[in-house]
Amino acid sequence: MTILNGLALTRIPPEGEALRAQVRAFLQEAVKDIPAHIRAKSWSGYDPAFSRKLGEKGWLGMTFPTAYGGHAQGAFARYVVVEELLNFGAPVGSHWIAERQSAPLILKYGTEAQKQRYVPQVARGESFFCIGMSEPNAGSDLASVRTRATPNDGGWLLNGQKIWTTNAHHCSHMI
Repeated sequence: MTILNGLALTRIPPEGEALRAQVRAFLQEAVKDIPAHIRAKSWSGYDPAFSRKLGEKGWLGMTFPTAYGGHAQGAFARYVVVEELLNFGAPVGSHWIAERQSAPLILKYGTEAQKQRYVPQVARGESFFCIGMSEPNAGSDLASVRTRATPNDGGWLLNGQKIWTTNAHHCSHMI
């Protein structure tokens, strides 16, 4: 028996499916002038203005608590929006890490001050994160990284090397 045999199939609830038509109508207009060869790179498409439009529509931070700027919607609604964004080749690269990884981590492990500062910005499409963990002789093996941050009078001093961090030059935060 595989793990999938133990999972029950389910349908997207009607309220999730109802959202699909609204998202498609928005995307038909929003991406109409983006050439196909650019849309094919949806995940690496960087467009902060597009991310802000998604935030205005409530399509970022959909599952985040309202206390932190989210919309307290279910996973199915979020799934429909993400499925359509990728289906249309929308430029999701600017908010992708922040909305899918960084903000949920902050919600789970962050202090109250961190949650109030960062999560609403992500839900509005105003704050972009990259992941800073790849370095020489370690790749993304976090147990082997040598970069260290030490407190100083100005905040933190970061010492080490990175070999690449996707979209770091566009991001406001690194996690």
